[in-house]
Amino acid sequence: MNFPKAFAFLVFSICLFGGISAMTVYSEFADGTQSAVMNAGDGITFNADFFSMNTPMTSVKVELYSGDTLIHSFLDTSITSRTYSDTYTYIPTAEGTYEIVVTGTDRINTDSEFLELTVNNPSGDAEAPVITLIGNPVVNVQINTHYVDAGATATDNVDGTITSRITVTNNVDMSTLGTYTVVYTVSDMAGHTTTATRTVNVVASTNIQIISAPAAQIDENKNYRYQVDATDSDGDTLTYSLIQAPRWLSIDSATGLITGKSPSVGSSTTYTIIIEVSDGTNTNTQTYPLTVKNVPSKSGNNVGVDVLSSSDSESQDSTKKPISATTYSSESSSDSTVAYAILGVVGLGIITALGFIFKALRK
Repeated sequence: MNFPKAFAFLVFSICLFGGISAMTVYSEFADGTQSAVMNAGDGITFNADFFSMNTPMTSVKVELYSGDTLIHSFLDTSITSRTYSDTYTYIPTAEGTYEIVVTGTDRINTDSEFLELTVNNPSGDAEAPVITLIGNPVVNVQINTHYVDAGATATDNVDGTITSRITVTNNVDMSTLGTYTVVYTVSDMAGHTTTATRTVNVVASTNIQIISAPAAQIDENKNYRYQVDATDSDGDTLTYSLIQAPRWLSIDSATGLITGKSPSVGSSTTYTIIIEVSDGTNTNTQTYPLTVKNVPSKSGNNVGVDVLSSSDSESQDSTKKPISATTYSSESSSDSTVAYAILGVVGLGIITALGFIFKALRK
């Protein structure tokens, strides 16, 4: 224990045994100092010690500030014991000057300690990252449908691809007409921050209309097809996508044809399908339930034969009827063969014996 920390503990002890009110806080970096200089991306360790003779300590806090802005909270709680100590590690991601504030409050007093932290940028990176929107910066969507943001990518001249660091603020309300802003924010390791925005207009109707109706039911283990048919009053090229669908369905983004094979299900199962049609600026969606029906297996000696369903009739000849074929058990056939063989052997033996008896009587 170094001298400042030992002195703080000594003061606390004198107050404790002398009956004097005291709330004492002490903090230092691992090297025993209360100021440090480091590079962004490196880690630094510090401790915080709290002493009180007026328990409980109603508030103990360890916080990191940049100016008046709270950057990170390491500890914010209450302590019932007379002493509390802990060690913390922080890895700054941006250059700047920071202050670690350690505060303790008991039933009578409050005490604080301050650590100064200077973070440098070791790379010399002076450029901010770049955000690139996927899709158009302005989008019109029809009210009471679904909006799925296309997203964005981010790159930095030093850090490379940092798309995973993007945070998105999206307050689009599809039930209320109006103009909304989607905000994308990203920071590089040097602390440079970039934002980008997309405008989303929720309108009464768009120039895209979906005019087809889907099949809402299919038997299990059947091929499913649904051709989405949409029109655009401007004659723009349309792109089709599945916003929500089970993995066994897929859509052709250029033609709007949805295909897939329904799975086996223990009981009839309903999925919610959401289709989006877009011309790049305007979008419209279609939502419908699709039920995969459980088909009970048939008992008996008849071989199972697929039965045509209305959901895939476009790929089958509806004039053809399923053929039911009767088969015989291979086990029963083999048993009959063995029985006939045994009867043949016995009969042959009887005939041979009768022949010997006949010859003996003639002698």
